Amino acid sequence: MAIGRLQAALAAATNEVTVAAANLNFDFTLVKYEAPKEYQALGNVLTSKRKDDAELGSIHVLARQLGALFDGICPATPALLEAYGKRASEIAQASKVISEPYAGTLFGDYTGIDGTSIWAAATSSKCALHVHLLACLLARVWTAPEAIAIWVEIVAERKREIARKVDNEEPVAFSLAAAVGQDISRSQLAVWDTSARAWLRTADDVFCRQQKQLELILKNIDLAAPGGPAVFPSVIETWKIAITTMERLISGIPQAVQDAAALLGLSAWHLYPDLSLYDPEMVEVKMGDSLVDTGGVLSIGVSKRPDITGRENSIYWSLSLAQLRYYGHPVKVERGLGAECRLTLAQLDLVIFAVLLEEWRYEESESESVARAVISLVDRVNMSQLGSLHEKRLLKILRDGASALINPLNGSQDMTRRLIQLGRRRALRLLYNSNDPRKLDEQSAALFDLLDGENFMSLFRDTESQIRFLRHKAELLTSENIPSDAYIIRYTQPGTPWVDESSALDKDRPPCRSSAPNTPRLAGSTATTTLEGLSLQTPNTPETLVERPAAKDTPQQEPHANRISSEYSTAAVNDQTDSEGESDSDYSFESEAEILEDDVDVSDAEDDQNTHRPVAVSHAYGNGSRYYLLATALIPVPCGQAENTPHHRWVPKHLCGVAIPDGEVITRDMDEKFNLWHDCIKIVATEPSDDYVYHHVMGNTTTAALFARKIPDVFVPDHSDATIEDLQWCLDNDLLSPTNLIHHICISESSRVSKTLAAFAKAALIYDGLTDATVDANILNSTLTSKHWASETWRVTMSPERTLSLIAHFESGTHDVDPHQLKNVIAVSYANSLFVASAVS
Repeated sequence: MAIGRLQAALAAATNEVTVAAANLNFDFTLVKYEAPKEYQALGNVLTSKRKDDAELGSIHVLARQLGALFDGICPATPALLEAYGKRASEIAQASKVISEPYAGTLFGDYTGIDGTSIWAAATSSKCALHVHLLACLLARVWTAPEAIAIWVEIVAERKREIARKVDNEEPVAFSLAAAVGQDISRSQLAVWDTSARAWLRTADDVFCRQQKQLELILKNIDLAAPGGPAVFPSVIETWKIAITTMERLISGIPQAVQDAAALLGLSAWHLYPDLSLYDPEMVEVKMGDSLVDTGGVLSIGVSKRPDITGRENSIYWSLSLAQLRYYGHPVKVERGLGAECRLTLAQLDLVIFAVLLEEWRYEESESESVARAVISLVDRVNMSQLGSLHEKRLLKILRDGASALINPLNGSQDMTRRLIQLGRRRALRLLYNSNDPRKLDEQSAALFDLLDGENFMSLFRDTESQIRFLRHKAELLTSENIPSDAYIIRYTQPGTPWVDESSALDKDRPPCRSSAPNTPRLAGSTATTTLEGLSLQTPNTPETLVERPAAKDTPQQEPHANRISSEYSTAAVNDQTDSEGESDSDYSFESEAEILEDDVDVSDAEDDQNTHRPVAVSHAYGNGSRYYLLATALIPVPCGQAENTPHHRWVPKHLCGVAIPDGEVITRDMDEKFNLWHDCIKIVATEPSDDYVYHHVMGNTTTAALFARKIPDVFVPDHSDATIEDLQWCLDNDLLSPTNLIHHICISESSRVSKTLAAFAKAALIYDGLTDATVDANILNSTLTSKHWASETWRVTMSPERTLSLIAHFESGTHDVDPHQLKNVIAVSYANSLFVASAVS
């Protein structure tokens, strides 16, 4: 073929950015070279399928095409390529042990290290090895879509550059001209990038310690890689600087860097020269890599450029990607090292706990106390051996995350801080869908709403546990100016029968109307209840909370003659009304129809306007199986006595079978001394009685609650909700029911937090069976419960296809595959991992 004809063909291709290389009777992509000896050990480890593909298949063709296309850009680097081959063979040998057990399985050809792109480059050309190093560098910094977009741009621009040289009649090598005519598709470049990412994942695992050490160093350095609006010159310059610097270091020539190009190569190629850091003081870091000659020291920070970015210290690279979208303007993207950050399950637990702290509005100063409470809570539940496998795994996530906050993972305070900040920043994205953002008042109640006053009281094991806590709370609220009768506890006694007044033990009591024809009866009861088999504890000298002061002008109040029923207590109210019919009582009440049963006879109540009218508020509520009782909150200190008296309990006259702890006193004059409303209590056996009105402070008014009276010049705080300290104290004293705790934490399906935790628990059960598994941190960038696999996850059993959908999401951080599309799929491959349905379902 005449030279003139070739030049004419190349010149005509300028506008189409291609060369008609098909006219050349030579297909250079079929050429195979012997791989350098340093790479032979890598080739011996590859499976036969991968090796054949790397030597004869499509990826070999691609390596030859890229090597020819970019030939001449980078200088020769014999030391770097030799050292990299030895390191690649070392990594391959180290990972061989992991894959050997699976060599004879159905997927044996796909197991083992994915060094396909390295072997393809090694059997193609030295320039192809340089291109592989570029692939690793791009994969380290950019996400897969971004890296592929970069490859598309630089391949197209390289072809245009060669075409321009031909058009300008500059000398062009025969192989270079032929490479311009080769078609390199986007899908081929995606395979090239994927192979590099799989290799990086495996190499990072083998050299985990060195990579972590390097990461800790580089994250404190604020340097940028060459960037700008033009992608091609930025990438080529960064590539050349990284290769040239590493070649000199390996050869034992010290280097100082002023930008991030060399550091990007350092992080991607698993070669570790010694470092000298000069910010703020000189620090030497001995990496001890035998593949780097003595003297190959990289100096960082000798002269630092001023920081005008305002960002945190990091290695970063900014590019404007024209091929990231099919339509629209170029997208400006900036990435730092670790664009595809991976988290271990332990790290993910800490991030999840940080998400909860942010959602629950806990400040950093409160985090540790919350974490300790969560640890105690889960430990109490675990001791009971209650809960399903899913619930136990959910609780383990909470405990492990809280423990990691208190005891930093691997002793690294800095890593712990970064993970906590990551979780706090991602809380909104993870819990709330961008299409349905969180409203101002929608933030989840703190700690699963356990600290709500009524919810908290429902967690206790029994009534005595509630009383013990309320007494503890009263002690915390007490000051020197508050008397011992400032607080009182009202509680209920489940399942205790009434005693009929005609009983032999009650012969001395005043006659009552418990057996009158119109007396209401408790559900399932008879007019007379026997005492056989029941014990009634009655002290010889009943004691009251407050001795009624003697009043000369005030007659002693007698029990009301027309008490409605022994099943009901009385509440004192003034029956006088104003001209508009409104009661002058300080309290508002429910109507009698709501308070009393329909058949209660109140027709014979006293009509004296100067006396308090009884309005019945039942000691029994609900179905009539529980009754109000009262107890001291603080141990009474009677006047003139040096030592405290025991705690006191008051019960209705005819309530039997009341069990109280040893050492406490019980009396049966509650009906004569107390009037009860839903939210307050009044002692009527005192003068003036209005000074002894107790209002609800905290607790559940239908089970157990603490009440406080108003004392002049003394502030009695209102603590309706519990605190973290209250929860911790109750857990330390084993007062809470594990069953109730599990219910509040794990079964609140309406809560966004509970749904998200349930989804994470399902995922954790899957990943527990995957050794040394990691997940992509990008799963934190979108609402977890909106994914196909997570739909009602807490209700359903994870099918194989739903499990594979879950794994695809956690491995990639972005893919949300409908499980129905995976009906006939038996395995999913991502990076250097292969997940088989039968093994993970």
